[in-house]
Amino acid sequence: NPKDLDKVFQYPIEIVFHLAARFANQNSVENPIEDLDTNVKGTLYLLDYSKKNHIKKFIYTSSSCVYGSKDGELNESDINYQLETPYAISKLAGEYYVKFFQHFYGLNSVILRLFNSYGPNEYPGKYRNVIPNFIDRALKNEPLIITGTGDETRDFNFVKDVVNILITSAEKEEAIGGTFNIGSGKENSIIEIAYFINQLTGN
Repeated sequence: NPKDLDKVFQYPIEIVFHLAARFANQNSVENPIEDLDTNVKGTLYLLDYSKKNHIKKFIYTSSSCVYGSKDGELNESDINYQLETPYAISKLAGEYYVKFFQHFYGLNSVILRLFNSYGPNEYPGKYRNVIPNFIDRALKNEPLIITGTGDETRDFNFVKDVVNILITSAEKEEAIGGTFNIGSGKENSIIEIAYFINQLTGN
């Protein structure tokens, strides 16, 4: 909302951390126009305000979903993207806008492709992540619902680690212009997580 951004940028801001997004792959499939408006148009507004207000650094949180459901190592140098949802398309489009503002206007920027993040106070619900939904059902002594076989694997990031890397990317000059995968480096299957949560909660 440009009117809200007018108010925000009245303050002496040096660094912008852009984490706002219309969330979730399935949500974007069902609501592609809203996904485009928030994730692409919203990012472009924020970049434009950052340029006009001479922001020192712009940190953009993209998503691992730009890789699609590939097997094996996901490397930043891989540009053979498998864009399976509007959300993946809009997050990658945001990356390209960030790179344009970096190269054309000299807006210092960093792109972080976050893998699945989790942590305290995360809401369960439709379109939400598997961990809070599992915990919510387990605490109610309900069976955990798994889509697929359960053998599918993910890389999960604890929220405190995500915050630390956001701050680090803002502090390090050598991060400018870079695109980085942000993951724990540990592969976890959905079924293992389900068993672990049931064990913890006595479900």
